[in-house]
Amino acid sequence: MGHLVPFTRLAVALSSGHGCDVSLVTALPTVSSAESRHIAALFAAFPAIRRLDLRLAPLDASAEFPGADPFYVGYEAQRRSVPLLLGPLLAGAGASALVADIALASVAVPVARELHVPCYVFFTASATMLSFKAYFPTYLDGRHGAGVASASASASATSTCPACAASRLPPSHRRCMIPRTYSRGSSSRMAGRS
Repeated sequence: MGHLVPFTRLAVALSSGHGCDVSLVTALPTVSSAESRHIAALFAAFPAIRRLDLRLAPLDASAEFPGADPFYVGYEAQRRSVPLLLGPLLAGAGASALVADIALASVAVPVARELHVPCYVFFTASATMLSFKAYFPTYLDGRHGAGVASASASASATSTCPACAASRLPPSHRRCMIPRTYSRGSSSRMAGRS
């Protein structure tokens, strides 16, 4: 719901406030009944917004992600389905642009590029999280790059960033992290695998 509500608000603003022809891609099946109700209410209240159903490819979560949060499993199913299914869906709708969620940008941008439509990434979180997402690949390159020198440079560059408990990160980010110690002021913190 945390990404769905801002997206539906954007769809309404573009459709009602700016007169844009808007289609909203909805992933099916939804993860929760709250999502289903919210989507149904949106299309009932704003019939000008077209619904494009993205029927997700099956994902055996019990084998690959035992005990995982259902919302994370839903996100993973979307991430795997978008490269295969989004292109034909958008082409059939005659899309002239795509607004992709940041969580799916890595798989949606190539689809938009293939269709020759502009793609805008909609980031629904805080500026701090945007900074983290933008810097994280650089951090990983430094930690896993060529030699100890670049890992040391990366560690010193990131030591000014406030620590974040690894448990607060999405599972996909936690798998990439190497335990490390921060020193900021007089406190010492640890981030790493959980």
